[in-house]
Amino acid sequence: MPYDLSKNKPEIYFENNIYIIFRLLGFNIHTEYRISYGRIDILLTTNDYVYVMELKLNGSANVALSQINAKAYLLPFKKDGKRLFKIGIGFSKRTRNISRWIIAEE
Repeated sequence: MPYDLSKNKPEIYFENNIYIIFRLLGFNIHTEYRISYGRIDILLTTNDYVYVMELKLNGSANVALSQINAKAYLLPFKKDGKRLFKIGIGFSKRTRNISRWIIAEE
């Protein structure tokens, strides 16, 4: 996580936990991956798949998925020949857990 972003990002703790889990499992994962259209919260790539994840604290998974679509986060990966997945994740500050997630294939 870039230091300059860590102070003003409410879902930073959830993002870091997801990053640590997948990194320990050996996946190629990036947080706050910068593209010309914005920053992807979490980008996970394998030989065959690309997963773009957007997290919202006290927000809905639908809003997160809408942001992925609106900002065309998958556009830079379309020519790789991999299957592309968008994952919108909503977290609850009250329960400190995932409230809902939505997975859609591009």
